[in-house]
Amino acid sequence: MKAKVAFARELPLGTAVGGNPPQGATRRVELVVNGSAVAFKDVPADDKPHDVEFSVPLAKSSWVAIRQTPALHTNPVAVLVGGKPIRASRASALWCIGVIEQLWRVRQGNIVAAERKEAKEMFDKAIEIYKKIAEESDEGS
Repeated sequence: MKAKVAFARELPLGTAVGGNPPQGATRRVELVVNGSAVAFKDVPADDKPHDVEFSVPLAKSSWVAIRQTPALHTNPVAVLVGGKPIRASRASALWCIGVIEQLWRVRQGNIVAAERKEAKEMFDKAIEIYKKIAEESDEGS
């Protein structure tokens, strides 16, 4: 994966970082695969663009992104291996089921009565999709 990044020597006035602002002459850029940092490179914070390249083997279909905490996170890129779907985490799929169930409990009363049956069917369909993903994901993932 290749990217071009640039980091300011100093944070511009008024920048919200959501945590501790980065310090020092470099910024750590991480390659994230399925939610876990698997490689990193330290990039100078010198106001200049720098090419960053990671080469990491992927044994299974995955989502991949680059981040520099707390300032940067790219959108994930889907990488399919052997034409198989991404099954990154059973725990994430089960978490999604819990969120959908909670949303239904909290929101069902706000859905117009005439539309509630169809809405319930859509919620149930989403739950079934995530159950299938959980079943297809590695044990313990």
